[in-house]
Amino acid sequence: MQAPKRPLTTTTGLLALSLTASLITGSTFTRHAGAQSKKTLPGGGAAAPRQPTTGTQRFPSLARHARDLTEMARRGELDLTANRGDEKLRRTIQVLSRHAKNNPVLVSECGTENQTVVSDLARRIAIGDVPANLRGKRLFSLELASLLSGAPDNREFERRLQIVLKEVAGAKSEIIL
Repeated sequence: MQAPKRPLTTTTGLLALSLTASLITGSTFTRHAGAQSKKTLPGGGAAAPRQPTTGTQRFPSLARHARDLTEMARRGELDLTANRGDEKLRRTIQVLSRHAKNNPVLVSECGTENQTVVSDLARRIAIGDVPANLRGKRLFSLELASLLSGAPDNREFERRLQIVLKEVAGAKSEIIL
């Protein structure tokens, strides 16, 4: 007698890891529920370059592959949040204000909490409600889909990422990525 089939279960972390691996290797994934054909991920073709926003002309790759969240906050384009991540926001600002070891990593099961913290940080930088060493900084959100889009192989993706990181390094601490 054959054992009954159980539905497969997974965590959001495993799902994200699987999708990331698929994106990086350029492979495709099969839809759940027994889809018979493979579906390619959206955005598989070459993406149209973004129009640079104010002040990003010095950083063309950054303008193409990232969003300037502080500029968006100044223009009121970020969604309003309910300040759910006040403690994480306070801790993130504290880590960014350090002289050394100032690279915060936001980890949570729910990605919206981290997005809330980042959006609130961008708003606070835009209005100057941050410690003196963070005033005038620009907070960018790197979009991996843009880096991966149209890249024929991993080397092209790595080359694009290296160019963005060189632009950030050349900004002399003006940019938070």
